[in-house]
Amino acid sequence: MEREIKRAFLAYMAREAEEAARRNEMQLFYGLTFDDGQKESVKNALTHYLDVCRREIMNGATVPFIAHSVTIPPLRAKLAKDRHACAYIDISEMTALEDAISSYLETCEHRIAKGQVGLFIVDRSTLKVVTELLHEAVDQAFAELMARVERPNPDP
Repeated sequence: MEREIKRAFLAYMAREAEEAARRNEMQLFYGLTFDDGQKESVKNALTHYLDVCRREIMNGATVPFIAHSVTIPPLRAKLAKDRHACAYIDISEMTALEDAISSYLETCEHRIAKGQVGLFIVDRSTLKVVTELLHEAVDQAFAELMARVERPNPDP
C-alpha cells in the first residue's frame, strides 16, 4: 500500500510540475553548499527523520510524512554530491529538510539530557549553523525572486 501511495504522490507532483511549466510560473530554488561535517549532520538528520516518517505512516499518519518519505531519499543523494558544488533544492525539499533538522535537534536535546553526548552534541552544534545557512538561502532565493518579478519581462 505504501508503494501505491508513493506512486500516486509522485504522479501528482509530476502533473503539478508540468502544469507550472505550462503556465510559465516561476519556481523558487534554494542554493545550498555544506562542508563535510555539515553534510554528515544533515545526513544524520535526514536518516533519523525518514525513520520517523516511516514509523508515523505505519501508525496511520499521512501528512506530511508520506510526502517527506518520498522527498528525503533523492534529497539525501543530491546533498551527498561533491562538497564544493552548490545543490539547488525546491520548496518541498526545503520543507522536508527543515522538518528533518527540527525533529533531529529535538532528539539530540533529549539524548544529551540523558547523558548520551558524543555525536549528538556535535550534530546539535552543526545543525544550528546549518539552520542559519538555510535561513540565508531562503532570504537569497526570495530576493532573487523579487528581483525577477520587479524586472520587466522583455518580449521576444
